[in-house]
Amino acid sequence: MSRPIVLVTGANGGVGLGVCERLLVQFSNPSPPDSALLRGGTVEATGTPYDASEGCTLILACRNATKARAAVAKLEALLEKLGGNDVAQGDLVQKGTSSAVNAGAAEHVRARFTNDRSAPVAERNARALAAYRQGFVRGTRIDVVPLDLASIASTQACVQTVRERYPYLTHLILNAGGAAWAGINWPLAFFEILTNLHRAVTRPSYKLQHPSEKTADGFGWVWEINCGMHYVLANGLVPHLRASPYLAASRIIWTGSLEASRADYCADDFQCLDAQRSPHAYESTKYQCELAALGMDERLKKQGGVRVYTAHPGIVASSIFSEVIHVLLLSLMKLVFYAARWTFSPHHPIDAYKGAVAASFVAVAPAEALDSTVRYGAQCTWFGHEYVHPGRVDGWTPTDDTVPENSVMTAARDLLQRYDAALGGALGPRAA
Repeated sequence: MSRPIVLVTGANGGVGLGVCERLLVQFSNPSPPDSALLRGGTVEATGTPYDASEGCTLILACRNATKARAAVAKLEALLEKLGGNDVAQGDLVQKGTSSAVNAGAAEHVRARFTNDRSAPVAERNARALAAYRQGFVRGTRIDVVPLDLASIASTQACVQTVRERYPYLTHLILNAGGAAWAGINWPLAFFEILTNLHRAVTRPSYKLQHPSEKTADGFGWVWEINCGMHYVLANGLVPHLRASPYLAASRIIWTGSLEASRADYCADDFQCLDAQRSPHAYESTKYQCELAALGMDERLKKQGGVRVYTAHPGIVASSIFSEVIHVLLLSLMKLVFYAARWTFSPHHPIDAYKGAVAASFVAVAPAEALDSTVRYGAQCTWFGHEYVHPGRVDGWTPTDDTVPENSVMTAARDLLQRYDAALGGALGPRAA
């Protein structure tokens, strides 16, 4: 029985949990509304290539077992709501879906789930869509696998567990991450907020970071959790991604960031161990995530079966900074984010569910609507309607007669060679 089988790292809170929630809502509809939320898209989405009429399997790869159980409970409550009688039939076709998508979805599910020709079309559509959702809810499973991205052993164990428990994967969403935050330069923070609010809350320069320390594996900690072990995980699971029974290629989705910066990336110190050359390890490693996606896609598409993309959540009020800021200040930070949105910053979805729209779009959209060289980002209107913006990795230049080779792609190839050399045997035989 074909079903989407999706693994999300760091899924017990923040954007990771938002991605899981959003995917449950999207897969419960034969024509997911998020597949039509690309701003300026030239291809109209007509549904997802990953039919989920019999449910999906959602795998939460988490380090903290207690938080993982709480996340599962929240997702199961959402499933119960999706399958309950309290869900209005109109909710089955969500706001933001084009009429063409709705028509296609209605025809698909009407033909599959009802033969009653006597009832009005609208009534038959509603019954068929409800039946589709009920089938999805009944068949969906939510599982947890342990994963500590600061450990090669844990990452390899996660790969082995997934191989043993599941016949294949359709999606691998590399969301988990962190930074060695040290605090805030408050005078600079107040100055930036007062003089340039949007920049202050989009690409701030006042966040202080500790130098990246080495883990027990001997790697830079920020690099290992953001990049290195995600690379090991992805390489180890490529055969499982290729084993998918769907005609559409399986998808690896790296999580980028608005703060990802080419200026902060030092190729000779990609593990960010030198505080002089890499003072901003978070920005450097998130840029590496985006380079890694480009380089991996170039490698894997030659063999077929797997494609690799980048998506970022925009600015979300997550807990990533909670260890160095009091809860009251976190609330004030959220208010400042709203001030930025209300003054027409498009980069502040704020809510994790809204920020998850970019990853959700890449997960459910038809292949012809996607471009692996694009960095898909979550954006939001001033009154809170989220959508997906197709942008580019920092430093991207179009290739033409005057610029025969894109320097970003060159950097991406070089980065993967450095990863391969640093990780050595941890990667195993290269699946590509």
